[in-house]
Amino acid sequence: MKKILYVVVLLLAVMPANSSYGQLNIWRSQNPPTLSGTLNAVQIISPQRIYIVGDQGSFLTSIDSGNSWNVHSSIVPIKNFNCYGLSFIDSLKGMVVGKSGEVTKPIAIAIKTTDVGKTWSIMKTPANTAFYGVLMFNDSIGFIVGASNTILKTTDAGNTWTPYGLELNVGTLRSIRKVRSNFLVITGDNGYIVSSSDTGKYWSQIHTDHGNNLFSVSFTTDSTAIGVGENGYITKTTNRGATWKAQILVDTIVSVTTSLNAIASKDPRRFIIVGNNANIIFSEDSGLTWKKPFLELGGTNVHLRGLDLLTPLYGIAVGEQGFIMRTTDGGANWKFLPISPFYNILRSIAFPKGDTSNGIAVGNLGAVMVTSNGGRKWSIIDPFTSLALRSVIFSDSVTAFAVGDDGIMFKTSDRGAHWTKQVIPTTVVLRSITFPTPQVGYVAGDSATVFKTTTAGASWYRLKIPYPNGEGVSGISFCDPINGMVVTANDVELTTNGGLSWISQFGFGYGCFMISPTHYCVASLDTGPLIMHGMVITTLNGKTTTALGYNAAFFSVSYCDENRGIVVGMGGQIYHTTDGGMTWEQQASNTDGILYCVAYPSVSAASVCGIRGTIMRRTSDEAPLAGVCEQPMASHNTEIEFIAAFPNPADRFTEISFSLSRPMPLSIAIYDIRGVKLRSEDMGIVASGEQTQMLSLEGLANGAYILELRSPTDVRTISLRIDK
Repeated sequence: MKKILYVVVLLLAVMPANSSYGQLNIWRSQNPPTLSGTLNAVQIISPQRIYIVGDQGSFLTSIDSGNSWNVHSSIVPIKNFNCYGLSFIDSLKGMVVGKSGEVTKPIAIAIKTTDVGKTWSIMKTPANTAFYGVLMFNDSIGFIVGASNTILKTTDAGNTWTPYGLELNVGTLRSIRKVRSNFLVITGDNGYIVSSSDTGKYWSQIHTDHGNNLFSVSFTTDSTAIGVGENGYITKTTNRGATWKAQILVDTIVSVTTSLNAIASKDPRRFIIVGNNANIIFSEDSGLTWKKPFLELGGTNVHLRGLDLLTPLYGIAVGEQGFIMRTTDGGANWKFLPISPFYNILRSIAFPKGDTSNGIAVGNLGAVMVTSNGGRKWSIIDPFTSLALRSVIFSDSVTAFAVGDDGIMFKTSDRGAHWTKQVIPTTVVLRSITFPTPQVGYVAGDSATVFKTTTAGASWYRLKIPYPNGEGVSGISFCDPINGMVVTANDVELTTNGGLSWISQFGFGYGCFMISPTHYCVASLDTGPLIMHGMVITTLNGKTTTALGYNAAFFSVSYCDENRGIVVGMGGQIYHTTDGGMTWEQQASNTDGILYCVAYPSVSAASVCGIRGTIMRRTSDEAPLAGVCEQPMASHNTEIEFIAAFPNPADRFTEISFSLSRPMPLSIAIYDIRGVKLRSEDMGIVASGEQTQMLSLEGLANGAYILELRSPTDVRTISLRIDK
């Protein structure tokens, strides 16, 4: 339990811009820069096919429900082309609209493709401001809306466009949707909606009950619709738009200052809305009441811009910083879909003590990346599990262990290039692992779980810990084989005999680091009456000091010696101490995302990792960092251009999708997580282009597997989970 005692409370100091630490205070991002732009619109073509557009001409496609993505960094050679709307009438043919140029002098751009983005052509339009929405009605008829009351129509597949000479009071038209065969609806500024009941022959202008800008509207029947816009504005009509009535939200659901950017529905009772600051709300009673869902990325504050539903339950939301999320239950739960393994949630990072070159980072969906040059380049290791890996640690200069969900544990003996599954008698989530010596290690997790090894990980046995209510252990640290600590949300426990007995101490939090038996530190939070602060609890020779940061929750702390330490947490917080934790100074991190882990192997270098694949490195090396990433360590000749599986997780069958650069002989195989081949099939000569292959999973138990697609000169693997 949380113990009450008097401690010294300090406010963490903000690092001055001209700090004497010099280069040590410079944190350099090691993310792929092409993946950080805003995604503005999404269209679900089929359960497998999803298309997304965004800033800087970005165009993303997925053929496996978003589990993997093909990223086209710039679809046309136009500077500053930001894409705001897309409309595809099938899997090949579609249009994209947006604007380019400066903010004060935008240039309207409209492009089309007939081969799903392999080639694009720019369409000539009689407008020169900005386009925000597009709707392809069929192969020939289409509409574009934009600034300055712009509505354009084509009847020849975009070869020519004709403007409507309408006298509207709207200003900017934001979106256009087809409600049924001939009913079109456009949302605009100042609370206006423009509609047509005859496929665009005539238009009528309707003012809703407020002057807020309307960004999106969704009709579930011919008469009932809900519109959303700025300042948390929700308005509803039940008479086909003749009158509108504002929907009042409790401020704890969505702030009245929050912009709501998109709404979608495929069922008269179900609606989903997305907006700024990662706000998602959903209704199951036609908008009478609204709920907030569970987000896999709790704590993020990115703005969500686009939303599309294929069914009442299956939808995709997109937004800033390349965010893509998927729901399969009508908006109650959302899963983050990384654009690539580099864009995953990274939960732990480690370097051998004193080694600033060789590191490993692990995270969700079995993400593993390695570096051999201090993080100047990171290589993706082909996944060997689809479960989240939550902690990684080196036990010596080349050996490391990673642990995660369902009690999984893996070991590498070559700095992360190859991994083998380890046996540990538990299925709980393992959250933290430490090796004070190469032979002695400890691992901790949910349900008051702590295991110990004295055989370099060959065998593990459970330790008793005084948590009768089964509290989850979030952090564990040992400074030598017998002196260590664990931390939960309510308590800190110390041991001086290798875990045979434990002594309760003041503290609580998420991560911990033991420098010596009398010097240890906890990354925590302070829950004040109004706001939460990150908090560092340091104990040195019996004296406990509590220091507060400026945002909610610290998650990880690490020391390179008895004086120098770093703590990281939410909001991109990074603080540094040079006096053993008595005082802390903030360092600029250039991110506002969650940082989950810090590794501080030497005085000269430190690394942190977090959401959206964030990896940052602090160094005293004056040389700038070169390229930040490369593709998987196993070299690929790109004859097999990609491989994906849907559904995944699967039960009895899954469909394998892949693309070949030329005709070639192929074989497909299934391996278990230990690398044992369970099945294989010769597919013969397979034609070039996109292909699919149904795969039976009968006879395979629930769990994680590896699918391998092999040609004489290339091989690709993906992870597959079976959940019957």
